[in-house]
Amino acid sequence: MSPTSPLLAALITTGLSVALGAGCAAEEPLAGKTLAIGVVIDRTGNNSEPSWVDAIKLARRHANLGLRQAAYRDLQFELLIADSGNEPTVALPRAVDLVRNKGARALILDTSQNDLAVNKTYYDADPTNDLDVPLQCGSCTPGSMNNPAATDADPIAQLALRNDKGWNFRSVMSTKAISEVLVSLMLEDGGGDANGDGAFKVAFYGSDEAFGRGAAKDLKAFLTQLHPSPPPLFEEVYHPRDADPSSYTWAEDLRVLADNLNQTTGAVDGYPDFVAVADFAQQQAAVIKAWRQGGFRPRMLHYHSMRFSTVLETLGALSEGAEGVSHVLFDSGPSGEEFASEYAAVYGESPRYRDSNYYDAAMTFMLAAVIAGVGLDDPLEVTGREIRDALAHTSAPGGEVIGTGPEEFARALALIEQGRPIDYQGASGPMDYDARGNVTGRLARFRAQGGAFVDIARFDCVTDPSCPQLLP
Repeated sequence: MSPTSPLLAALITTGLSVALGAGCAAEEPLAGKTLAIGVVIDRTGNNSEPSWVDAIKLARRHANLGLRQAAYRDLQFELLIADSGNEPTVALPRAVDLVRNKGARALILDTSQNDLAVNKTYYDADPTNDLDVPLQCGSCTPGSMNNPAATDADPIAQLALRNDKGWNFRSVMSTKAISEVLVSLMLEDGGGDANGDGAFKVAFYGSDEAFGRGAAKDLKAFLTQLHPSPPPLFEEVYHPRDADPSSYTWAEDLRVLADNLNQTTGAVDGYPDFVAVADFAQQQAAVIKAWRQGGFRPRMLHYHSMRFSTVLETLGALSEGAEGVSHVLFDSGPSGEEFASEYAAVYGESPRYRDSNYYDAAMTFMLAAVIAGVGLDDPLEVTGREIRDALAHTSAPGGEVIGTGPEEFARALALIEQGRPIDYQGASGPMDYDARGNVTGRLARFRAQGGAFVDIARFDCVTDPSCPQLLP
């Protein structure tokens, strides 16, 4: 693929559809039949990243340009966007409104707690509140999600986590592999005994919700698996899921984490070699600030939410040297490079963390809507259930490989009309959903350096589930 498609380059040149330097692309007028995708994403809360909606809009733009190029059934896609505030009590009614009152046929959601709140409606005792549209989450990473063995004290949440009805999908890989890579990094430093006291102790600090609890469970399992003898010491401390980054007493929690008393077992068992942190982006920033200002000694490693650009913007120089493991910014293949090039052409800056995942969430929904609409007299007759069932066919084994961008979407339309299978290779990597709606991707070890995030290493979980490090 060329770095910038000829069609989009022409539009940029003439200024018909792109507003450079304005922070977002100009809205395109919609004509003909419009099918709506709902988007409920944090715009103002503690896990917001403004570029996510931009990435979704770019996917919609590419799909609509492809539809026009192919003169496909007078169809266009519309986005219905609402702010979740990263608060389930806000996300749920707004999701319901987009579906029931505004006609969304599918929903793109943001965090695990919000996605779970919406998905639970399929499993409670009230069938009248079922939305009957597929859900796709761009930031849901707990290993317990879409897991047939998931357990939860709330029986309805447990059913939703297991996802037996198949309404829930995610365009990002779970933290399970991130936990495995984090443990591998710990073992590189003195075999885990980084402080040389003869023990391997890890203190975990997380938000008290699905993401934080799931990360701790996975981390503990890999610590035991990769360092079976003697078993590592493990301590867990949680803060409220909605802890305010500005006013919560972070330093008090960190003093507890850094001392030699294990809060989980009650034993005095030594100082931690590592502290692992899994919570929302602005909470990560608050933790790093308190850790640096408190002068604590153990090495701190972060889960992916530290990679949000808002963390760098909040911390400034205090972020220098902070490190962790995340999903890759975008895939290193043609689809990822095309996405990054077109994103920069439209928005005047490089994509940020998770932009590629949200682009893929939108693109797979739109491809699924087209697949589901084949054979219907009117493509707007397609139902949420039919879109859900068609998602698996957006990446059919042995199908014709489809990449990112408007020309690729137009090519997919021709193949779909011919009844030929397609295999969408996304901006973030392969979008090969398993039977539970999960995808597998690649990871990066990153560090804050000079006011930016720099990849130190990459790990390939697509070709090998043990996620080996890729050679430079």
